[in-house]
Amino acid sequence: MKLKKTVTESLKKALLKQKEEQNSKPVASEGSETENGVKPGTMCKNSGCTTSYVDERTNDEKCWHHHGTPIFHEGYKFWTCCQKRTTDFDEFLKQEGCISGCHRWELTAEEKEKKVVCRYDWYAMGNFIVISVFAKLSDPEQTFVEANRTSLYAHVAFGGSNKFELQLTLHGLIVPERSSVMLSPTKVEIKLRKEDIGSWPSLELKLPKDDNSNKQ
Repeated sequence: MKLKKTVTESLKKALLKQKEEQNSKPVASEGSETENGVKPGTMCKNSGCTTSYVDERTNDEKCWHHHGTPIFHEGYKFWTCCQKRTTDFDEFLKQEGCISGCHRWELTAEEKEKKVVCRYDWYAMGNFIVISVFAKLSDPEQTFVEANRTSLYAHVAFGGSNKFELQLTLHGLIVPERSSVMLSPTKVEIKLRKEDIGSWPSLELKLPKDDNSNKQ
């Protein structure tokens, strides 16, 4: 079921201000285009690359990036292409790319709808588990969270075409009917009502590894 959603007044005001600022920006004229259509300061679109475009000489630099996808599992964060695991989100973002190639300054139409990486954290508060997804100015119309007693799926839309998805098998049981979501200017807060009073040692359920000890 979809969890009850609340949008704070501060987010409503921030979104309204953002819309007004966008409407007030002048439309760029044809003569204001930059060389090769790339504006100085544009960040490379390859995952893991932190290079920004300066001029044509930037294209001669090697682009070290990740060609895989980001994985978040049991507290660990890593790329499928190089498997360097870490529990620290900032360290994960700073991991140097594992292959080199050419810089890309534009996204394809498909990539514009591609999922992005957001930092998230959790803590226990009384009979609740609170998950915070740090995404600025989330879209109330497109953002939602679905959950049953054992699992959760969050779809967070923010920053225009950015989308973040979080899918978890929860460590304990929850009561979806008594759980909720709150959207604020800086984060999406998911408040899950625990079914049992006991503490959770982790957010996700750690599945047992295959046991090959029962050999004949």
